[in-house]
Amino acid sequence: MLEKKIKNHIPENFSKLDDAWIVGGVIREMLIDSKNPVKEIDIAANIKNREEITEMFTASYGKGNKVNKKFETIRFHDDEINIDITYFKNNIKKDLLRRDFTLNSIAWNKKNGFFDPLSGIEDIKKKKINYCKKESIEDDPVRILRALRIALKHNFSLSDSLKKQISKKKYLITQFPGERIRGEMKKGFEINAFEFSKSMMEIEIFENLFEAWKKTKECKANSVSKMNVEEHSLKTLENLEKIIACPKRYYPAWEEHFEKLDKPKWWMYLGALLHDIGKPKTICINGEKTTYPRHAQIGFSLIEKDIENLKFSKEEKNGIETIISNHLRVSQLANNNDTPTKRATNKFFRNLQELSMFFIFLDLADASAYPKKISKEILTKNHLKIHDFLFDSFFLKKEKIMPEPLLNGEDLIQIGYEQGPLIGKTLKKITNLQISEKITNTREALRYAAQELNGK
Repeated sequence: MLEKKIKNHIPENFSKLDDAWIVGGVIREMLIDSKNPVKEIDIAANIKNREEITEMFTASYGKGNKVNKKFETIRFHDDEINIDITYFKNNIKKDLLRRDFTLNSIAWNKKNGFFDPLSGIEDIKKKKINYCKKESIEDDPVRILRALRIALKHNFSLSDSLKKQISKKKYLITQFPGERIRGEMKKGFEINAFEFSKSMMEIEIFENLFEAWKKTKECKANSVSKMNVEEHSLKTLENLEKIIACPKRYYPAWEEHFEKLDKPKWWMYLGALLHDIGKPKTICINGEKTTYPRHAQIGFSLIEKDIENLKFSKEEKNGIETIISNHLRVSQLANNNDTPTKRATNKFFRNLQELSMFFIFLDLADASAYPKKISKEILTKNHLKIHDFLFDSFFLKKEKIMPEPLLNGEDLIQIGYEQGPLIGKTLKKITNLQISEKITNTREALRYAAQELNGK
């Protein structure tokens, strides 16, 4: 089955080479379930084959790129597959010993079949993840997140010896490249954000990545509930994934519209998990009443440095900040008891853009994460009416509340106005006037812009 799966991706002459092997994840995935798709292939070959392998793969895929300086790994790829090739100077057994886990330390080629010196096949049968050598986690602590991800994906468990090494060496993880940590988190969150987060909490590694998280274990989630912030945040994330997986179950009246919604990006779930990170810092206890003034506003500042160290993209960083800072927006609209004004509605959608629907789901998930008695007090009929009002505005009246801009910054710069913050402020004013229908066409927008930018 393995040979059949990789046949279309490997040059025909590769199987004739001496001491060139397929290794790693592709073998693991095929042994676990032969139906698993092949997206990556790792090759380990004797360095004497380098010239010939480079020639045959270049002919099939074009020039390769170096992706690992330490092991001088070269990647060849097309739209369907990534093929990483690493060379060894001694023998395949020594190469397998340096790898992370026994289930990733199985080699295969057409001539010899499977070569499994560390009993990785047996560990796969037992559904166990075990290290290749005791120093595996110390050599690369990012392997902790990889172990959790593989365990989650295949319902495997970590061996006791691996758990002990993780407990001893997890503090080292922050000394390794942030982009690799982020990459493993992304893969884990894309499988199941709640379960992956829960597994990180269980081994207490999440707090190594986000130091402020430690305090969430010591802080009550609200005045009445016995839950701490960590427990509440995990429950919120669990609820959120369920809601997003089947929104029609919670909002049947809008079923036909949910099909048009984009799937949330992985970092949105991380933002939801971190939504109350500011509560321990802002907790204020006055008798029996507990409040957390401005916890949403200060929350992101507590993890901003961590986000930067983990090399999150600008989109991811800004998106997580938006989620933390605005997670109360829907409940604030609901608590007003009045139907939101046109201006307030537009401001909600204009500020949150593609995250608008996500915030409605997060509001429901957040409130539902408390015990039932508290949830019912929050999710009153009036509160849920605001959800319907926002759905109606977004799905049925989007053109009115989020109209296409009549002008943009480039238009004004081309006319001759100097680039700067005044242009942005002017465009925002024009949008508000457009929503209130006081400006209805480009000519009126240009006239207003001229007045603002010329100081008249």
